[in-house]
Amino acid sequence: MAKTQTTAGLDYGIIGNCETAALVSKDASIDWFCFPRFDSPSAFGKLLDTKVGGFFSLRPIGKKFWSKQEYVEDTNVLKTTFVSDEAEVEVVDFMPIFSEPYRTRPLQRICRTVTVIRGTANIEMIMAPAFDYARANPKFEFRNGVWLARGEGQTFILSASGKLVDAYDEKADRLEKTYKLKEGEQIDFVLGYRRNLFDVTQFDGTVDNADLLAKTIHFWKQWLWKLEYDGPYLNVVKRSALVLKLLTFAPSGAVVAAATTSIPEEVGTPRTWDYRYCWLRDASFTVDALFNVGLYSEALAFMHWVRETIMDAGPEIQIMYRVDGTEEMTELKLDHLAGYKNSVPVRIGNRAANQLQLDAFGEVIDVAAVVFEEKHYLSPDMWQVIRDLVEVICKFWREPDNGIWELHDEKFKLNYTSSKVMSWVAVDRGVRLAKRMKDDNRIKRWTTIREEIKEDILTHGWNKEKQSFTIAYEKDEMDASLLHMPLFGFLEPNDPKMKKTVKRIIEELSRGDFITRYNMPDDQGETNNAMIICNLWLAQVLALQGKYDDARRRFEKILERGNHVDLFSEDIDPKTGELTGNFPQAYTHIAIINTAILLNKSTKGSKKPKTQRPTAAKRTSAKA
Repeated sequence: MAKTQTTAGLDYGIIGNCETAALVSKDASIDWFCFPRFDSPSAFGKLLDTKVGGFFSLRPIGKKFWSKQEYVEDTNVLKTTFVSDEAEVEVVDFMPIFSEPYRTRPLQRICRTVTVIRGTANIEMIMAPAFDYARANPKFEFRNGVWLARGEGQTFILSASGKLVDAYDEKADRLEKTYKLKEGEQIDFVLGYRRNLFDVTQFDGTVDNADLLAKTIHFWKQWLWKLEYDGPYLNVVKRSALVLKLLTFAPSGAVVAAATTSIPEEVGTPRTWDYRYCWLRDASFTVDALFNVGLYSEALAFMHWVRETIMDAGPEIQIMYRVDGTEEMTELKLDHLAGYKNSVPVRIGNRAANQLQLDAFGEVIDVAAVVFEEKHYLSPDMWQVIRDLVEVICKFWREPDNGIWELHDEKFKLNYTSSKVMSWVAVDRGVRLAKRMKDDNRIKRWTTIREEIKEDILTHGWNKEKQSFTIAYEKDEMDASLLHMPLFGFLEPNDPKMKKTVKRIIEELSRGDFITRYNMPDDQGETNNAMIICNLWLAQVLALQGKYDDARRRFEKILERGNHVDLFSEDIDPKTGELTGNFPQAYTHIAIINTAILLNKSTKGSKKPKTQRPTAAKRTSAKA
């Protein structure tokens, strides 16, 4: 499939160790890195400010080079190759992670190896940290053959197989060094990181990345070996699975929505949000997608995180948490940063954490039903957590909420149709699990409530004048999240009301080849960019309706817009094709996997796939 060239934008690869991640540009500059966790302060932030954000560059200089970037097959090890008439240079970037008995071991370091494949080249290394979101100036110290850089509780230690003693540039206040290498020569760099001072007595300046590289490649290949998918979209499914695993915080089982903050949904607007946290909704979809392709351990790890987090939180459940399960989400604006392509404000924290978003409960309980019905024991503790979540929905499902799109203004607290649908899902899956646990009292009571919710949606969510479901009971605009109705088994895909609603969504939300989320002006004004996941939901529903050619066309239009290493953000500018929004976006890669699975079923001769899951029963009602 030919890939459509996008305008300059998110031309980055990502490396990580399931605790944090770094973005590496096509010219081998690390322009985004937070440590020690995804949600920690940045130490390289050129992504959000090209002047003061900080970066770590490693590249040939002098003769004109062009570059290409790719992953070592079936891994998150990134390779950037620079080519000119006179030379060819390769930079390999990875964050070490490997398996030992009973645990995964990530090391707190970034490994970079530069090798001259052909000719002779001058290799320039620049390491310019900007600790604490560029609010702290680095202090450098050379000790035992390595450089220390410290600032605001963060510490870097840079070691290399080449000499570094004279690397400090006092005027620029950074480390800078040029090496002349001949064909076959290489230099290994290791950038260690911690929240406090390193013990550097063990370092003698000798660095060799080869062993850690081999272990890291083995880790990713071994993990991906379990993948259960064999279809025409295998490469993009593999890459999406690797991205989702990389965005998992291994110590807790949490999954972040994206690795970045404040890349705007639309360039030049204040639609800039911090996505480096674990949304219950997004993480549920993530483990759902991984479960669909046979990667079961992540599903269990996330459900463990849900159990621990929600049991600690009690009745005051947030819709998102930090990766360690803590609740602090105070939103701040960093006015000293220029922003991605001058889009401000740059935000850290997220004020949506305390919103009431009823749909999040449905997604968590839905994935719990899949995990515990399919293969695994439902413990009393886990059943208690699920029970409590269902009871929250039973209590609040009639209330207006902020909806799946997290609109902030109080006037947008409405009876969102998709929120009611996911409330139905929560209770429906709760009934299924209650039957498994033989909890007769709840089966009876929850069954009654489930039918009340469904009747309410069919009565108040359906707009008779428009002959369609609409975004909210109080509004007549359209909303792509209405596509959840058939995807979660609320209505059959070819139910007459569903067919009319899909037709309306296409008519009113289309922007060129894509659809946007909704056409209701929100607290930020009009929204014009196409949210990728909405387009993938549409492709899935069209496939469920038997419209396979249209579904494939829409799916492949999205795949054409991936960047050079098949990574996707949240949105597409329908006019320019530019990827926008936080990156890489778990939500998008989830839907890529699920859409590929669904379309693969149709190519294997089944007349009509009933669901996007491996078994047809999973999205159906408890009455089935």
